[in-house]
Amino acid sequence: MGRDYLYLYLADGPLDERGLEGAFSSFDVPFRLEKETPTSGIVYAGSDFFLPLSSALMAMRDDLGHNLSFLRSHLDTPLARKLVREGLSYFPNSAFFPSDVLLREFYYQDFSSIPLLRQDFSGLDRETYLTAIAYLRSGLDAKKAAEAIFVHRNTFSYRLQKFVEATGIDPRDYHNALLIEIYEAYGRR
Repeated sequence: MGRDYLYLYLADGPLDERGLEGAFSSFDVPFRLEKETPTSGIVYAGSDFFLPLSSALMAMRDDLGHNLSFLRSHLDTPLARKLVREGLSYFPNSAFFPSDVLLREFYYQDFSSIPLLRQDFSGLDRETYLTAIAYLRSGLDAKKAAEAIFVHRNTFSYRLQKFVEATGIDPRDYHNALLIEIYEAYGRR
């Protein structure tokens, strides 16, 4: 299955767990469902879960009788919880990424998620953070990024892995890279 992601979901009314699980079973991709409340929960699945989910959401709404939305996130954080709540109103019956909701917020001059975004990057030392930025600025070329920050390629790889472990955000994924860029533009002090 590769790397697992969290698909936090929220509905505007109680969902039938068997109906929800039945819809996911038709995707023919591995997943694990954890229902938290009658209207929310988490699906653990790989990136190959996103497209069938996106395609099936309108039919799922019809079958389950409620609007629902899914946020594919790197970690279960206060920011992710806020974004899935807002995503239900911005993107009903859709699957989306944190960057999608943040960009919509910014369009409406709402910067209330910035403190939570900062929390997702807190605890990073400058060296580790700059490693990820160098990687993005070099077009995801690790060799060029290592040269740009004057470190050996192995040191660079170690630091990049340290960034991924500390944040759960892998910059090799486009949507994660965009989240890092949003943090660089709006969240860094």
